[in-house]
Amino acid sequence: MRYYVAIKALLWRCIKFYRSIYKKVIFIAIFVCLTLSLYGQNLEDFRVSGTVLTGYWGRATDVVIPVELGITEIGEFAFHGRDDLRSIIIPVGVTTIGNGAFEQCRRLISIIIPESVTTIGIGAFFCCINLTNIVIPEGVTTIGEMTFYGCESLNSIIIPESVTTIGYSAFDECVALAPEIREDIINRFGNDPFMPYIFNW
Repeated sequence: MRYYVAIKALLWRCIKFYRSIYKKVIFIAIFVCLTLSLYGQNLEDFRVSGTVLTGYWGRATDVVIPVELGITEIGEFAFHGRDDLRSIIIPVGVTTIGNGAFEQCRRLISIIIPESVTTIGIGAFFCCINLTNIVIPEGVTTIGEMTFYGCESLNSIIIPESVTTIGYSAFDECVALAPEIREDIINRFGNDPFMPYIFNW
């Protein structure tokens, strides 16, 4: 009899415990759904024309551009002036980052560019003052004029062998750029006609 009572009591505690867990799970699920609906991102947050991403209206600060959009280009000034953005991941399949695409995204810290990108437009990262490092994918041949102008926190950049030209003021005001990287750029592109103006500081 004593064993029966003990087992019954244990079962009752388990039922109460799992009811509590169930309530917690339901609460967390509701909270996550509400959070995503308020601050997450949806396909509707992205404005697309054909295969060109032309704008972003979402509230998320860490943006993963969905591959489902089927885009091949980040259009000109698509994210211009979005001071709230902290990080961006560009999907594979994008080949072009347009002029001024991320211009003056002043809180942007990191961006991941896929290997599919071959063209980066003029002033694409103009005055992204908190951008600290970036990897240019193999296949890009030109770093355009003022691409990283005013990126004053940029201290590391990987430039692939495919790059043959660096434009006017591409690294102007990049005051944090590591000396060895600056020296490497000078050694590699010393004969470029814009060389005296690449850093310009």
